[in-house]
This record gives sequence, C-alpha cells and structure tokens, in this order.
Amino acid sequence: MGTPTPTPTSSVSKETAYLRTPTTTLVSSDASIEQLTTGTTAKANDPPTARELLRLHNTIRDSVRTVIAKRGEVCDRSMRQLVQKRKERLQAEREAEAEREARELAAKKEQEDSERRKVKKEKALSKKRSRDEMEVDAEEERARRRESLPSTGAHGLARQDGLNVHQGTPPPPSPPVPPGTAAIDPMDTAPSPTDSEDARADPPSTIPLYERAFGQDPTKFDDPTVYDIRPAPSDMADDEKREIFNVLHWPESDLKDLTAGDPPDKDFSDNKPPNQTNFSTFQAYVEPYIRSFTEEDVAFLKERGDRVTPYIIPNRGAKSYKDVWAAEDGLTGIEPPAKIELNPNEARGSMEEMDDATAETDEVSLGPSAERLQALLRAAPNPVTKKDDTNDVDANGDTTMLNADDDPATQPGAADDHHTFKPATYLPADAPRPANLPALDYGTMEQRALQELRYIGFLGPTETPDYAAHNDDEVAARLRTLQHELRRVSRANNIRKARVLELTEERMAMQEYSNIADDLDNQVNAAYLKRNRSLSAKPAKKGQSAAAQAARKGVGVTAGAAGGRIVSEGVRALMQKRKDWIDMVGPVVGHGRPPILRDDQTVFDEESLRKWERVETEAEAGEGGLEGE
Repeated sequence: MGTPTPTPTSSVSKETAYLRTPTTTLVSSDASIEQLTTGTTAKANDPPTARELLRLHNTIRDSVRTVIAKRGEVCDRSMRQLVQKRKERLQAEREAEAEREARELAAKKEQEDSERRKVKKEKALSKKRSRDEMEVDAEEERARRRESLPSTGAHGLARQDGLNVHQGTPPPPSPPVPPGTAAIDPMDTAPSPTDSEDARADPPSTIPLYERAFGQDPTKFDDPTVYDIRPAPSDMADDEKREIFNVLHWPESDLKDLTAGDPPDKDFSDNKPPNQTNFSTFQAYVEPYIRSFTEEDVAFLKERGDRVTPYIIPNRGAKSYKDVWAAEDGLTGIEPPAKIELNPNEARGSMEEMDDATAETDEVSLGPSAERLQALLRAAPNPVTKKDDTNDVDANGDTTMLNADDDPATQPGAADDHHTFKPATYLPADAPRPANLPALDYGTMEQRALQELRYIGFLGPTETPDYAAHNDDEVAARLRTLQHELRRVSRANNIRKARVLELTEERMAMQEYSNIADDLDNQVNAAYLKRNRSLSAKPAKKGQSAAAQAARKGVGVTAGAAGGRIVSEGVRALMQKRKDWIDMVGPVVGHGRPPILRDDQTVFDEESLRKWERVETEAEAGEGGLEGE
C-alpha cells in the first residue's frame, strides 16, 4: 500500500483458470496512501495538525482493513474449493484403482477356472472304461466273496475275526486346525463342482485333514513358526533385531541419555502400604537437597580454617604420663619410697672428686655439651687387620691357640701384620708440655663450652638449650605423619570447596534471575487480569428491553473494532522490561536452568582443579609467611 495501486487492465482475466475466483476482489480500487497523503489540507510550509494526522491515520487503517478482509474471504473460499477438489481427485483415483484391480482379479479367476476344467477333463478321459469291462470286474468280485465266506451264518454282514469291522463306514470327523499352523490344500477351499462334474471327479479322499497338513508323524513336521523370543545382544545387526521383534524399523538410539534415571518397572497399582512415610517427614528429608542457596552457604564455602596451628607439634611435658597419672590419682600409702635421681642434664663436681665410690653414681657428671665434646676426644678403637682369618678362627668360630698364647701381637711378625691407631689426645715423647693449669670443675667447663658455641653461631646470644625436651620420639614421628596426611586432605577439601563456591555463585545468579523473571510474569498476569475485568460487559439495567441491549452491545463491539483495545503505557513498559530481561540477561545465566551432567562429566574437572590448586598453594604460602613474621 506504499505505492499507488495500478489499475487493472483489460489483459488481466476476470477469474482464475482453475478455481474460477474473480480477480476483481483481489485488486483494490481505493485511493493509495500517497494519494491520501497529498490530499490533506496542509500547506507547503505549514505541517498538518494532529487532527488531520489522526483522520488520515483512521482513513488509511479503515481502507487497509477493508481490502485485507475482502482478500481474506476470497482466499478462504479458494482454499476450501481447493481442498474439495483435492478430495474429488483422490476419490476418482481410488475408484479407478479399484476398477483396475477388479478387472485383473476377474481375468485371473477366469484363467484358473479354465485350467481347472482342462485338468478334470484330462483325468476323466484317462479313467474312462467300457461297460463290458465293468461287468466282468463285478462278476469276479462276487465270486471272490462267495469263496472266502462260509455258506451259513450272518457272515455276509460282518467278519467274525474282528478285522475290518468298520470297513465301509465314513471316516471320523477331522479335528479343528488352528488357522496359520499349516498350509491347507487349495482343493479343500475350492467351490463345490456342479452335478455334471461330480460324475467325472475323483472320489473324496479319506485321509484326515491333520494328516494331510502335518503328515503321519507330526514330530517330524518342519514347522517354521518360532515360539520363543531369541536374545538380542547390543552387537547384533539391525536386520536381525527387526526380524526377532517383528518390527519395520529399529531406532539408532534408545534415548537413555535423555531420560531421568531408569524407568520404574514396579507395579504401583497395589494397595497402599500400612506404614507410609508422612509428607512432613519426607519434606524435612528432601529439603536440604532442593532448597535455594543462601549467604550462609557461601560463608561456609569461603571458610578455610587455620592452616598453621594444626601443624605445630607441642613440646613434651617435664613429667611422663605415669607420673602425671600417679599425681592425679594420689598415693595409696603402700608404694615404695621414690628413688632420688639427680638431673642428668646438669654438670656436677670435678675430676678431683672422682673415686671408686662416686664412679658408679651421678654425683660427678659432665654437662651435656662438655660430654659431647669429650666424646670427640676419646680414643678410637684399634682395629686389627688380618691377612688370613682362617689361621686364627676355625669353622665353628673358636680361636686357634699358637704355642699356648692367644695374643697374636706377641707372636713374631705381629708388628708387620697389624696397624695400631693412636687416640686423638696422644702426644709424642718429644712434644712440648703445657704449663700446669688450674683444674676446672665440670660446671665451669659446661659454661665455657656453651660460650664457644654461641661464639661460632651454633647457639643464639640468649638461647639456652633444653636438654630435657626430647621431642623427636615415636609419638612425634606419628604426629608428623598424621599432620602430613591432614595437610593433604585439607588442601584437597579446600580446592573442592573453592570449585563448589564458584558453581554456587553461578547457581545463585540463576536463582536471582528466576526470581525476578517470576516476579515480572506475575506482574504481567495481574495486569492482564485487571484489563480483562475492566473490559467485561456491564450488567444490564432492570426494565431495559432486549432490543436496546442488543443495540448497545453492537455499538460497543463496533467501537471496540474501530478503536481496538488500548494497552496502557505502564503495561507496555512492563512487557518490554520482561522481554529485555529474558533476551539480554537470560542467555548470560542459561535462562535460570542449570545444565544436567552426563555420565562421563563431573564438576571437578582437571582444568578447574589445577587452577584452584595454584590459588590454594599461594594462599598457604602467604599465611605461612605472615605466621613466620
């Protein structure tokens, strides 16, 4: 309608060739939009007023509605005619096909009848005999019967030996045969011959129908029917599966990956069990799995705990657990007196106080540092090197005596076979001797040893060794092992919590999107219901005639059709807001629908775990540095 509509020329036919639809109804004779626009009263430099524009808008709308309505009616009528002609064409084709099949069936039946008559005629000619031959045969049969039976008694009626008693009687009726079990002779279902054909036809067969179908031994009958369902493994070809299940098509996939678990195979039509679970109990059980995520969940996932304190081994106490338990329980009065023991890590006395009585006690003792230094100065053992051990020790480990002397060093040549090692404090005879120094007690020696250790940097300026704190024992080793395992498990848990926190934030974004989308939907539904209530017909006044009500209703319909149902700006803004929310925010959060993982997928994929493992390692290093500071 944007350009002038061309006037129909004489070359256009008045109706269509197939449906006979008038072409004049498809072409509009009204003025075009450009003609209506140029026909306004507006001047060159004066724009049209709002009233003129509204009148022009209404005129264009009415003209377009009229043309569209007329074309719609014509097209609807044409479609109905097209459907009717299609039905007529299909009916004509079916009738022609039925006539053709009937002719073919009649020709085939006539050919079969002619062949059947020809076969019967040939059989009758081959079995035709003369009258004289038939009389001779009858005379011979009567003579044979007279010779075989005695002359007295009723032997002509039945034999007395019990054989062939039922000879001449009709055979028993055949049992019913289920349809489809075996092929039936076509002659059994053929129409009965006429009287003229009965004379030339063969006598009826006395073989039962089941014997003709299955033979004399039914167990040897080749029955093609399969009475059981064969197994169909997954690697079987589709053709074999179609043959087993007797279907035309076999699907490529069973859609198991799109189903929510295994389908139930239990009969749920049973009676209600007596001990059913209450709905409140089930709701309380399933609530943690289906509830929405909250900030408390995020706070729990962000919490990492103490990464330093659990891995510090505390110092061992001054008393053993036996002493602590004895002090807690109290003495019973029957225990032996406690043995007085001196502190083993304290320097006491001097060398001048050493004698045979104090050598077996702890009254004279070096300090721990001086004791370790004295251990460095002690004489090393003198290992003896032997050329041949077999000369001194026999196979049983006994020492061999040489001239009643078991000391090899006293034997000749012993100086050549052994090497003697001197102690670290050994001085040769010509070495200068130091001056006589005052003797020091062991306490002073301990203090001087500690002073030298501080000087060379082994100890701090104010550090004092705690010799009683034996921290490296079996308990400490076990604690270190458990702390190593705790560190590994804690790191794995923190990495998984970080990954779950990432997914939780995404799910919370989906929840927020769904909540806002539901709120917008509720607002749109409320506006729609409010608009429908406002457009409902007002109740008729009492005493008003039916004609007046109909006229009023017609006026309302006309006004509604002309002006349309106007939607308020607020509702339009609300619908536009909902559309923008769904189109712009929805794709970012997957429209609020979290994806369902397949069997080969997991939320803890290798790439994500490696990323969060690096973050966790950096966090542990940072906290360890702060703790060290």
